[in-house]
Amino acid sequence: PNDTVLQTFNYYQSKAKIGFLETRIHSNSSLIGSKVKDLNLTLDFIVAKIERDGKTIVPRGHITIEEDDLIVLGGEIHFDESGQDLIEFTIQSGHQWENQYIKDLELPHNHLIIMVQRKASDIIVPVGDTLLLEDDIIIMIKTEDTLGFPKPDETNKEQNINALEKTEEYDEEKKH
Repeated sequence: PNDTVLQTFNYYQSKAKIGFLETRIHSNSSLIGSKVKDLNLTLDFIVAKIERDGKTIVPRGHITIEEDDLIVLGGEIHFDESGQDLIEFTIQSGHQWENQYIKDLELPHNHLIIMVQRKASDIIVPVGDTLLLEDDIIIMIKTEDTLGFPKPDETNKEQNINALEKTEEYDEEKKH
């Protein structure tokens, strides 16, 4: 058509309420060998593109996912109307979380580490096996206790709660 204009993913991300996420298909991924049409994306996401061996592949339903593919997902961005605060702090040398796996932290049930930034640019989507290192920047959400979700065993969590409170107090002092 005469009205065709070529734009980039970044253009639409900056102009519309759409965002893009990428994920690398690792050697142990259960998605290897799956077809795009079988990914069962029950949420409102679309596979926007696949990068393989330096080339972009249009992700039609018959395309098979392979190891080391970079999958780009598109979806509507989230704007937090509640203004929920995120907690951000840096793992200092000697911090009790330094060299600990997230799964071993025994966080309070209403805290979740949602991002780890390493070396000022590497963004890590955290999982239980993520090892926290000195100078990692931790981004965490803390929710109110209003939904009545089952609470995990509270034994041995006092140290982590105290460490979080000290970190939050330190961050508040830095702001002032």
